[in-house]
Amino acid sequence: MAFRELNGAALKTLILSFRKVKTHNAIDRYQTQFAFTYPEAEKSGLGHSSFNRAIRELIGLGFIDCVSKGGMRCDGKACSMYRLSKRWEKYGTSEFEKKWPGHAEAVHGK
Repeated sequence: MAFRELNGAALKTLILSFRKVKTHNAIDRYQTQFAFTYPEAEKSGLGHSSFNRAIRELIGLGFIDCVSKGGMRCDGKACSMYRLSKRWEKYGTSEFEKKWPGHAEAVHGK
C-alpha cells in the first residue's frame, strides 16, 4: 500500500538508499546508518526541492528513518544520517508508527 503512494523522485531516492547500504545480511540492512547528501542526490539527477520532498515522503511513509539531523552544509561531520525502516509494512493500519520529517532518533529517541 505504501509503495503505491511513492512519487518518481521518492522511488528513485529509495532505490539509491538501498544501494548505499552495502550488506547482504537482512538484519544489518536495517541497522546500518548512511548519509545521503544534496550533492549526491544532484549527481543522480534529483534537484534540491525534489530530493527534500522525497526524503520527507520516505520518512512519512515509513521507508527510512532519520537517525540524526545534519546542518545546512555537509562537511563529512554534519550530514543527516538515515537508516532503512520496515515501518512501511504497517502503513495504513492502526499499528503504523508515524514519524514526522524533522524527527531524528538521536534527538527524540525511538
